Amino acid sequence: MFSVALLCSGECVQVGPQQFGRVEVSAFSIPGERLSTLDIDLLEVGTHKSFKSLLKGAVAAKIPYGTYLVRVSVPGFRRSEREIHLNQPEVLVRMQLSVSIECGGFAEIRGSIHSAPADHELWVKVVPLQGVGGLRLASAETDLFSPAVWTSDSTCYL
Repeated sequence: MFSVALLCSGECVQVGPQQFGRVEVSAFSIPGERLSTLDIDLLEVGTHKSFKSLLKGAVAAKIPYGTYLVRVSVPGFRRSEREIHLNQPEVLVRMQLSVSIECGGFAEIRGSIHSAPADHELWVKVVPLQGVGGLRLASAETDLFSPAVWTSDSTCYL
């Protein structure tokens, strides 16, 4: 008679109940103004399963722990997305959105202004939509202005 001994080894992994957390999303403009009317989607990374239906405003409760992609859209702003790891009871997500404008579509800016009194100069300030800097342009006597440097860099001006 033959006797065979089978030795098995393994690792014990304790599996508890599934854990859930809460995700709260807020969005701000570049200057820091809080944005409203957020369109938010919460996608599970890997499965691409959407948890948008669990959102009440900007808060999603009872979301299973895991890795998610948060997408935020607001009219007039570029859509933003961020990957988050939900592995605690609450995660606060703060997104910063930039103004939605196509910089390459404009060849120049033009406008009209009212004349300054004869003994004063009139200047027009052009402000970048994102970042720092700006242009100050002296107005011509024709009450029209056109910044010649509009396309000299990659900054969008307003």
